[in-house]
Order: sequence, then structure tokens, then C-alpha cells
Amino acid sequence: MSKKQLFRFHPQRMNTAIQQAVAGLILLCLLLGTIGGYLFLQLQSDNRPLSVGETIPSVKLSAFNGEERNLDSLIRMNTALIFFTTTCMYCLEELRSWKSLFPEFKDTVQLIAVSLSRKQETVQFAATEHLPYPVYIDESVEVRRAFHVTSVPMIYMIDTLKRVQSFAAGKRSEKQLRLLVDQLCRKNP
Repeated sequence: MSKKQLFRFHPQRMNTAIQQAVAGLILLCLLLGTIGGYLFLQLQSDNRPLSVGETIPSVKLSAFNGEERNLDSLIRMNTALIFFTTTCMYCLEELRSWKSLFPEFKDTVQLIAVSLSRKQETVQFAATEHLPYPVYIDESVEVRRAFHVTSVPMIYMIDTLKRVQSFAAGKRSEKQLRLLVDQLCRKNP
């Protein structure tokens, strides 16, 4: 191909190049708009956990039999409210740790586990694990929103006046769980 042919003006090739550039710009704008919208929504939503001293929200939990229970009515003493999913390995480890700690603390701290998984998976999970404490399901997603659950496992330590005393997210050892319980009981005998 000679230099003359190489630099020769080709309207058809030029139109194709412009069309590709315009299509690329449109895709880039859509991508940036989507990312910008997501970031805007994240900044607008309040994803921080409930604050220490804040009264817990009034929400309903679903029992395995389909009966709805108000969380307020379930809390009778200092409480560890544990959020989990059935597919989370850290959750499984932590629920087993709570299971082994349960006999030691059952008279001073009640445990309430809230599954963010589907009902069928949760029922099977609880039966397999033989959990000695009540397990409820957040079928409506209302509870996870009210407590700003963004990761699991997540624990709220709640006193008898239904106020948040501490909060913890992520994997914890049995020793760390024992420390959470001790702190709650020390503050609220």
C-alpha cells in the first residue's frame, strides 16, 4: 500500500470510527452514571450501626412456625442479638461458640439469633446445629434495615431497658464473645 493510499480520505471508515467513539462515550457515561448513583445512595443512606445508648427499634421477627413476634416482647434480660446467614462460615463458628457458652450465661444473658437467610435454609440449619437458643428469621428485611446490618456475623449487646450497650461486627473468638457478655453484665447487673 502506497503512502498516497494510506492517507487517502475514506468517508465510510471515518463514519465507522466516529460511531465506535460515540458508542464508547455513551457506555462510559452510563457506567459513570451508575457508579455515581450508587455512591450517592450509599452516602445518603445511614449504614452505620445503632449507637451505644440508643433504644432498639420496634421490629417484628418471624418464628419458624410463621408467627411474628415483636423484638421488644422477646427481650426480658440482657440480650445478645446475633445476626447471621446460613452460608457464612464465620457465622457458623460464632454460633457454635455461643452454643458452648450458653450454659454458662443462660441465666444472665439471653441469646436471640436472627437469620438473614431464607426460612427453609434457616430451619434446616438450626435443626442440624441443635442450637439451644431461639432463632428467628428476618423475612421482610425490616430488621436488617432497622439495625443497619451490612455484614455478618453482627452482634448487638442490649440491656434490660432495650438500649444498645455495645456492637460488634465480623469474626470473634469465644474469648471475645465472653468479654462482650462480661462487659454487658458488669454495666447492667
